[in-house]
Amino acid sequence: MSKIWTHRKPCRLCSSRKVIPLLKFAFTPPGTSLIQPDGSALVGEKIPLIVSLCEKCHLVQMQDVVDPGLLYQTYPHIGPPTPESESHYEAYAHEAAERARLKSGDVVIDIGSGNGLLLKAFLKLGMKAIGVDPAAAAQEASKRLGALHYRDFFSPNLANDIKNDHGMAALITANYTLGAVDNLHAVSAGVRFLLKQEGVMFIEEPHLPDLLTQNEFDRIHHERLSFLTASTMDSFFRSTLLHLLDAQRIPFRSGTLRLTVQRSDGPHVVAPGLPAFLAQEKAANLHLAEPYNAFALRVETLKTKLNHLVSDFKGKGQKVAGYGASSRTTTLVHECGWNQDTLDFIIDDDPAKHGCRLAGTDIPIVSAKALSERKPGVVLLFAHHHANRLVKQLDPYRKAGGKCVTIFPAPIVV
Repeated sequence: MSKIWTHRKPCRLCSSRKVIPLLKFAFTPPGTSLIQPDGSALVGEKIPLIVSLCEKCHLVQMQDVVDPGLLYQTYPHIGPPTPESESHYEAYAHEAAERARLKSGDVVIDIGSGNGLLLKAFLKLGMKAIGVDPAAAAQEASKRLGALHYRDFFSPNLANDIKNDHGMAALITANYTLGAVDNLHAVSAGVRFLLKQEGVMFIEEPHLPDLLTQNEFDRIHHERLSFLTASTMDSFFRSTLLHLLDAQRIPFRSGTLRLTVQRSDGPHVVAPGLPAFLAQEKAANLHLAEPYNAFALRVETLKTKLNHLVSDFKGKGQKVAGYGASSRTTTLVHECGWNQDTLDFIIDDDPAKHGCRLAGTDIPIVSAKALSERKPGVVLLFAHHHANRLVKQLDPYRKAGGKCVTIFPAPIVV
């Protein structure tokens, strides 16, 4: 049997071996490896969860890499659309179309197309939208939309296939995808080959400064191999014949970094705000260990407060539930050392998860019916980037005496 994970020693961007560990969290199975109703799980092994920093190019990264075929080709769940994500990707498509000066029928490639929300938005604008994603569920989502789809990992070979089939792309997008890729050089080479000279690439990734200031240690899990910054990617893109045009921080998902990129021979002008953005990142000292050491101390304080809060509810004989069974939840639950004695169940809106248990635990995942049937005293809002909507959604539960807890940047009972 082949090893399900490997440890890489050199940095995935610059190949330097001066990569130092910064943060160590509880070992977990991949968060996508839910325990099925029959007790089976795709991956049961607990894998190191260690964040490191390259001292040369300053990429913040994970060096323990789970086989992507296990993570994504058999990816069991693609989250259902939310009002926040639908609104975000509608606006995104309009902004990208304007920036790339798209015309009806232009080829748009979405790498890591997932539930197809961005494909849907581009189809509405009259583009030839093509999804690229190795997951069968993503392929089905594209099919339902009437979008073309390649069920594979993006690579130079796949870029060549797409070019032969449909011509060159006017726009390539990759949202919450590049940070999940081990071989970023292959992705950049494929983009450089497939993108028109006047084309543009849009990238969205978690905003590292927000992760740190909001104490969001749950963003660290086995699907996220790198935490990208504009500064690090600016140097990397230059080395791969791409060029950074713009970098912005947007509020989506509690803080998202959006990068705009073109070929090195492209015609677009660099945004006037880019130098200031790069300077702001430098001032945050993200290339040094100190911000991460301070983050680790704050995480310990958060965990202590959260465990005390949960113990108080359990001490009163009340059930404690969570809302949102994601890879982020897996990190949080394992780091806090919880099992079903602590956390009675987790509610999730995805029916495909119901009847399963959270990866590496005995905690069941159930539907929202459990609120009225099992009457927990408190619900921990693990899906915290949807916290405002969930608090409103759970208003009847709260009026009946139930409590909700938002977790980041510090636990608060609402």
